[in-house]
Amino acid sequence: MKDKKLYKLLKLNLKNVFEEDNKDGKKENVIYIKESDLTKNLTLIRETDTIRIANALSNNIEELEGYKYIKDLIAFSVNVGTYKTIIKDKNSLIKIIITKPQHISKKKLHNIKSKNKINNIKMYSKNIKDVIDKTIVFKRLLSSSGNIRNKKVIYIKQDLWNKANEILLCGLPKDMKHPVFSKFNSYYALVNTDSIPVTTPSFIVVDDYEHEIEEYFDIVEETAKDIYKVKNNQKRKISILPFDGGGLVDISLAKQWHNELELDYVPASFQFRAIPGIKGNLFTFDIKSFAEQEGVTPIVKDAFGNKHNVLKEGINCIITKSQFKFFKQYKELFGEKKAFDTWKENFNRELYGYKKTFNISRVSPKCEELKDKILLSYQPLQSLDISQIDIEKICKTTVDFISNISTNVDEFLQFRGINEENNTYKIPPYYKSLAKNKSLFNDSFIQSKVKEDLKRFKENTLKGCIWINGNFQTLVPDVLALAEHSFGLDIKGGLNKHEVYSNYWIKKDKSEIDVIRYPHIANEHNLLKVVTPKKFDWYQYSTEGIVTSIYDSLALKANSADYDGDEVASTSNAIICKNARNQKANTIYNIDYVDSNAKEIESKSIDDMKEIIDCDVRGMSNDIGKVVNCITTLWSIEDKNKEINDDGLTAMDCIKIMSIVGSKTIDYVKHGVKADIPKEIKVLVDGIKKPKFQRVIYKSNVKTEREINNNNKILGKEKVRLFNNNDCTMNRLYDYMEQQIKPIKLYITEDIEFKFTDLYDNKKINIRSSKSYKLIEEMMFNFIKDSNEISQKNSIENKSKDCNNDDTEQEHSYKWTIFYNHVRTELINLLLNKNLKLTKDKLLDYVIYIFYENKEFIKHNDDKALLWNVFGNELNVRLHGEKLRPTKEYTEEEIEKKLERAEKLKNKVGKIKEQSNKVYIKDFAGYLDVKINTNVIRKIRKLTKDIDEKRLLTVLYVISQFSKTYNKKEVESEIFSIETSSKNKITKSNIQILARIDDRKYKKLMKRLNDNKMITINTNKNGTILKIKINIECDEEDNEVLQDINKCKTLFKYFR
Repeated sequence: MKDKKLYKLLKLNLKNVFEEDNKDGKKENVIYIKESDLTKNLTLIRETDTIRIANALSNNIEELEGYKYIKDLIAFSVNVGTYKTIIKDKNSLIKIIITKPQHISKKKLHNIKSKNKINNIKMYSKNIKDVIDKTIVFKRLLSSSGNIRNKKVIYIKQDLWNKANEILLCGLPKDMKHPVFSKFNSYYALVNTDSIPVTTPSFIVVDDYEHEIEEYFDIVEETAKDIYKVKNNQKRKISILPFDGGGLVDISLAKQWHNELELDYVPASFQFRAIPGIKGNLFTFDIKSFAEQEGVTPIVKDAFGNKHNVLKEGINCIITKSQFKFFKQYKELFGEKKAFDTWKENFNRELYGYKKTFNISRVSPKCEELKDKILLSYQPLQSLDISQIDIEKICKTTVDFISNISTNVDEFLQFRGINEENNTYKIPPYYKSLAKNKSLFNDSFIQSKVKEDLKRFKENTLKGCIWINGNFQTLVPDVLALAEHSFGLDIKGGLNKHEVYSNYWIKKDKSEIDVIRYPHIANEHNLLKVVTPKKFDWYQYSTEGIVTSIYDSLALKANSADYDGDEVASTSNAIICKNARNQKANTIYNIDYVDSNAKEIESKSIDDMKEIIDCDVRGMSNDIGKVVNCITTLWSIEDKNKEINDDGLTAMDCIKIMSIVGSKTIDYVKHGVKADIPKEIKVLVDGIKKPKFQRVIYKSNVKTEREINNNNKILGKEKVRLFNNNDCTMNRLYDYMEQQIKPIKLYITEDIEFKFTDLYDNKKINIRSSKSYKLIEEMMFNFIKDSNEISQKNSIENKSKDCNNDDTEQEHSYKWTIFYNHVRTELINLLLNKNLKLTKDKLLDYVIYIFYENKEFIKHNDDKALLWNVFGNELNVRLHGEKLRPTKEYTEEEIEKKLERAEKLKNKVGKIKEQSNKVYIKDFAGYLDVKINTNVIRKIRKLTKDIDEKRLLTVLYVISQFSKTYNKKEVESEIFSIETSSKNKITKSNIQILARIDDRKYKKLMKRLNDNKMITINTNKNGTILKIKINIECDEEDNEVLQDINKCKTLFKYFR
């Protein structure tokens, strides 16, 4: 498909907004950002209608690093608390203030230096405050369903807001009322889907079709708010919308679009967007031939009551009312006869320089390019009771796969390609190099990276990520039935109940498949018969997708799927199909509670910004994770048919109820109907531990369990388990896969020895009497020293597992990004020094020599991580037999900027190094005078001979004194807490760093101190926090004063 254009957009966080008084004394929301910081806050996004509108309104664009930077839009990450208070109160307005350094001439600086007797004028210049360069006010424009789930909001420059809003409303009044704000927000923001404009079709809107079917259902009825009862296996007639979200596009237009999209095939479907709120999927069909066949009139009555001659009017597209989201509003505001023409006139009218377009956001893939295998997740597995024998069979492919990628370089590289979906820009340069030169595998650094990837994939298999045959395809309605409905014929379709047509599975000669949709909550397996319809000609363009019947509840069972581009997984795997057949489950049918006393929903004006933000906040506060967690715990119950209360409710009934709660939670962003977990289910689940296989998902719980047991070991208590070992499918699969993959080790042998000399540009490298080499060698030794200092703290924290959370990992990643950028900048800037006579090739040769041939350097560092993270792209170029780009000539101004950047990075690394050797405890951040009785330290020296024990006890004593000083109001100020992980509190890793001991020693020493009554240890209620009391006292005082907890290390002098 034609590449979607990429743009740069400023991305800021609302947590950085603060209130400031303006000139009139009124509060306004402000974010300050330095001009120099703008580029690092830019993010890449694909082209959307939002971007096209902003470009047309002002064309305020800057070319930046090969991309267009859209200055009039900002993407905000939302802090819900800030958003619903100060942002809402100011009509969503945010003032962005961009600052830049003051420009002071050299002459003025010289005068300042002379007048004020300043020696370091460079340092003085740095301390001069920035001045305001620009002030721009932005206003909330939109937030799509996807944006809401990811807590993002798009803002536009305030003076463009009215024009953009008028374009987006397409003739609808700006103060129009809408009964469900969440729906309005979602439909209005469809323009924020990335898309490509194509020729606008000549289309009509036909009415939706309701079809009555009869099946056995498991009925979940809400009898009052969040109170449900379940009636199983009830025969019932219900109405379905078998074409919901779907329409037809004529093959002639589909061929035209395929040219415009630069495709080499005609897709089976096109997902589209058009202003306002027109969306869905269009399925390729021969509309013209259908209209010309015998017994069919080309006259079609549209949903507005107008008749159209499809052939004479050149209609090449039919969309359903479900795809025209503001159908009701246009009809009510402009009348039935004028509604569509009003939309059409406004859509085709150029407004403020913007011409609205019909856009394609996604197309169905070519059938030949569909994958033949799919990674399952735990959800569809946990809903089947799979025997141990079947677990072993279904896991065999994955076990063999792990074995293959652990013993064959080509298999491993293929796995990495599959894992990254062939997006080569995501594949690290060292793997690209390995693909070119297999002998590189013998390099220790490359092997370490391979091991990391293997470990990650192995871990994923423990939570059900196992390979089976199958793929994801588009969910497709019966296109023949849709055509019959559109032309007013008897609707029969071409597929019977529980039949599907799939070009892919027909070619695979499979007659039965299981269709699964994610998220898979209850037992939503759909076992279906694969057939070729008798009237196949009408399905000939459905080359991809699972084409469904109008006679069953497949879409409803697949978590209320529709046909607007939803994808489903399908497989012919014998074990999945057998178990789905043997454990066949009814579709769950929901009956909502209708409160007869409830007030009618008040329609509110769409320009009510406070209501819009309230709606955003409600959506952002929604948590599907809690629902999924609850269901997974319920699936782990061994006897799911056992009654759990007096009303006869079973665990299986609870799962069915939770499937409805889950659906409502997912759709809350669109429909505004919130569902809470019923109390009796919450009580049940709270009394059950998470299943054991979730150890690989909820690592924070694993960490908590480990900390409790570490504490219990210190106190001589028994181990506890926070996960259940119930006999359920996923726990059995976890145990089996753990047993199978544990013995599989990385064992790849490449006969060809890796010749690091292949990395050189000049294989006859000469370092003798080279001043530049000596300089680089000295720098590299210093870089390794810096690296060791930075990694020292990280290694202690990682071993102690106090920092096993996303924020800390991100912080560590940030530190290393800064460090690697610093190293690269320092080395590359050597090229600016003409006296060194260095080229980029020679510089890289010297660095490679240091890592591979400098014996003294290798003795202190045999890891190549620094080399590959700094010069990975250059090494990859060389291994591909290509030459590095020559270094460009820089102007004095460019050189000055480069040196300034180098200085900034150097300062940042300096701060990181300083922080790496220190601990920071926010509770002790006041620089108060803390009295330390050195007689206690002398007593500690006599109490034990073990130097580690002395240091640990000293640190604990000092912390107790700091705690006493900073917490005078607390009753138990003599006792302090050691928490598991908190940046603000005392943690185990803090103590280990201060006492210079590792995790293994920590547990032994703490137990010994407690056993010997030097300290008293208790725990909090759940065992995660240690409560420490120091039992050493001295009557006489000889005090030293400390203000910084890190200075406790100075007290170790008493042990010499």
